[in-house]
Formats: sequence, structure tokens, C-alpha cells
Amino acid sequence: MKDRGESPVTGWVTVESYQHDWQAGMAQSILKDHDIPCVLGNQEFASIYPIGFNSLGAISVSVPEAFAEQARELLKNLR
Repeated sequence: MKDRGESPVTGWVTVESYQHDWQAGMAQSILKDHDIPCVLGNQEFASIYPIGFNSLGAISVSVPEAFAEQARELLKNLR
């Protein structure tokens, strides 16, 4: 089992997770505006099962390890 924060993409870490796709989309936009590459996890599942998805999981936001601290700082007030 992976530790919390470890992304399935090698060298990337999960810096945040959101219950709603619009929140994850905002996070992605903020990171892209600061030239931080990111990927969203579980996004496809959330779009297929939008009702009740909150109880099944969240949409994760992952960035390369080198950008993790900066990304967390940028996203800390988004919730």
C-alpha cells in the first residue's frame, strides 16, 4: 500500500484532493498559471458517477516532487 501523498505516477506526489470537480479544476488552473505541471486523478470516475461520488473518493491533484511545497502553498486557501 502506498503512503498518503504518493502518486501512482513515479516522481509525482499528491498535494491535495477535492470532493468536487470544479474545485480540482480551479486547483489545476492555479498551478498551470504558476507553470507547475499537474495531473488530476479519479476525474473520469467523478464524471461518470457525479452523484454519490463524494462517498467513494476524491479527485487528487498530483505534481512533480520538486514543485510539491510550492503547490501546497498556492492551494492552501482553495478549500
